[in-house]
Amino acid sequence: MQDCKINVLGTKYSLFFRKRDEDEGLKENDGYCDKTSKELVICVHEPELNSVKNLEVYEKKVARHEIIHAFIEESGLSENTFICKEGWAKNEEMVDWMAAQLPKIFVAFSKADVM
Repeated sequence: MQDCKINVLGTKYSLFFRKRDEDEGLKENDGYCDKTSKELVICVHEPELNSVKNLEVYEKKVARHEIIHAFIEESGLSENTFICKEGWAKNEEMVDWMAAQLPKIFVAFSKADVM
């Protein structure tokens, strides 16, 4: 995977893939979305004894997750999310669900020709 720019609801975000020691924000996270700098940063892992076998699949999963955060930020949904007690738009489980299911939903929409 390589760095690129993506369009998030009309706003350009830079997507970076960096090693953990190249970015302070990756010290305790596998990725992050910075709405102020319009950057998404994904950790590139080195294989370790207890790591998952296919690190590229995992890194893509993290990238989808952070892209979803960017869409929520740019849509304005994150600004008022805490009106609801749980703060659904910043809930990590909700973002994970969207990141995992949207590729499958896209395939279903494409097959049904409803895009």
